[in-house]
Amino acid sequence: MLTYTPRSGKIFNLVKEAGTTIWSGSDASNYSDKVEVDLITNENKAVTVHLPNNKTNVYRKHGRNKPWKVIDTSTTNPQSVNIKYKYNSYFYINTQTSDGRRFEAKNGFAFNVVNEYINNNRVEIWKTDDEKDFAKKVEVEGNKCLIRDLMIHGVQILVVVVRVLIWIQLNR
Repeated sequence: MLTYTPRSGKIFNLVKEAGTTIWSGSDASNYSDKVEVDLITNENKAVTVHLPNNKTNVYRKHGRNKPWKVIDTSTTNPQSVNIKYKYNSYFYINTQTSDGRRFEAKNGFAFNVVNEYINNNRVEIWKTDDEKDFAKKVEVEGNKCLIRDLMIHGVQILVVVVRVLIWIQLNR
């Protein structure tokens, strides 16, 4: 993830890639003081434009000759998270903790799949297709994966997955 901030006293009013305008502010009230670029692969990218009042505009490009598309962060956008990935993403903040790692979904995003890669094979740890069951936080502590801030049937729960194969659900 690359983070761009303007020089002192300056602010961004435009984000472009090779002559293509990704975002432009209409006036000083919606200019940006920070732009993040997530180079997912050589051909897949995301740009987050930070605006006043803690608002963000997120744009995603899925291929070299594909157009930039706006991600509507006023709704929940489900994403999968790889618990072995060590970096921030356009849709989550990744924090190293004393016991492991914490993934917190950014505004407009939530986790519907938790996975890891073992011998180059994607192994699903947890998954839901129901928006009301999406998670906002995933914590990894050794062999445990804690999926937090879940609401299932109106009850807040904590799911603990141990060694990928054993599931324990605890009511909080």
